[in-house]
Amino acid sequence: MRANKYLYIVSLDDDVHFVIFNGLNKEFLILEEKALTSMMELINNPDTYASTHPKILQSLAASKFIVEEGFDERAILKEERDSFVHALEFKTTILPTFECNYNCWYCVQEHEPVVLDYTRFDLIMKHIKKYLLENTIHEYVLSWFGGEPLTQPKVIEYIAPKLISFCEEHKIDFSSGITTNGALLNIDNIKLLQKCKVDYYQIAIDGDEKTHNKNKQDSLSDSSFRLILNNIVNLLRINSDAKVTLRINYTLATLKSDTLVTDITRYIPKEYRNRILVDLQKVWQVKEQNVSILLLRKLQEKLVECGFELSIQHVFSMCYVEKEHYNMFYYTGGVEKCDKRPIGKLRGHLDANGDIIWSEKPIFEDYDLFDDKCICNSCRYYPLCYCGCPILREERIIENHGKIPCGHQGQYDLLEHRIKDYCWRVINNKKLKR
Repeated sequence: MRANKYLYIVSLDDDVHFVIFNGLNKEFLILEEKALTSMMELINNPDTYASTHPKILQSLAASKFIVEEGFDERAILKEERDSFVHALEFKTTILPTFECNYNCWYCVQEHEPVVLDYTRFDLIMKHIKKYLLENTIHEYVLSWFGGEPLTQPKVIEYIAPKLISFCEEHKIDFSSGITTNGALLNIDNIKLLQKCKVDYYQIAIDGDEKTHNKNKQDSLSDSSFRLILNNIVNLLRINSDAKVTLRINYTLATLKSDTLVTDITRYIPKEYRNRILVDLQKVWQVKEQNVSILLLRKLQEKLVECGFELSIQHVFSMCYVEKEHYNMFYYTGGVEKCDKRPIGKLRGHLDANGDIIWSEKPIFEDYDLFDDKCICNSCRYYPLCYCGCPILREERIIENHGKIPCGHQGQYDLLEHRIKDYCWRVINNKKLKR
């Protein structure tokens, strides 16, 4: 036996407790400093202690902290990636608009008024139906995005029922979600979305009520914070299948707020909190390394104490943009892999047959992160970052003459920070289930 190649040791709280983190399966051990040396001795030299510590070694082997000599970690990671990228699930994101009722300071989109041409939506549906059949897809996932998609609810009402009917006819599993700021999630739109089988919602707030309202000023209410949270409650009351991820976009100042959690709980009754998953996400302008784990941990603890579960899904994950069966469709008829590209520079469009014509094909679909050209092939941090953002990676490949560079450009300290964030989310969620 030997140690797993993807183990990381990180201080969890001011060098009192340490974490041994397993990158392969995201399991971890928490140890005081005095016990850490002994445990690492066991992990690094398991055969030496086979007769004296058999139960501990059996447990370490079950969790893959130690593995057989012939165990191939790289093969496990490659299989994980292949399964994710080539899954027989067709995921599409449709942007019915680039308009938005807010103008958030951290948003990278340039919102613009739209002129809708429903023949474009017919082409999108034509493409989707062809793609599902030609690729023998088992599951279809329809996501709505924008801009703010609920500025154009009639587009959702036009497209979704037709695709639902098609999937039912061809025995394809259908599911749907929406990313919305929640302000336009009134009773009529809740019922419309329920009819369109939209059951997954990602809705963001920007801090405590005062901070949020400074950023999102609303003509519908003197408090957009109150409006959005009340809409979430109505959604969960009306649609019993609805699940909400409440994304808290935080800055360094947000983490210091004394009122964030009390402001949230003022509007969301306790009986609805177990259907809301809270995802703490820094705004992109904040460097991850500058975020205080202590403040983040305290915020997590408060949320769990109030009955909210913390999301762990996207702390370590591959981006859905990398999926073979994924595309993003714009109301203009344009096609892209990600909304990071400006709407005026989309690389694909749909022709009259509903086929995608690429003026410049995305290149990240054609390379292998486990090829010798890619630094990930031998990088011990790969299962913590999966080579970072594929769109940024694509730009760097072009600059690097075809060679795939590090997605984080060697800034591995932020990955250690991510381990701490993940561990505290898991630890706090366990308190919720006691």
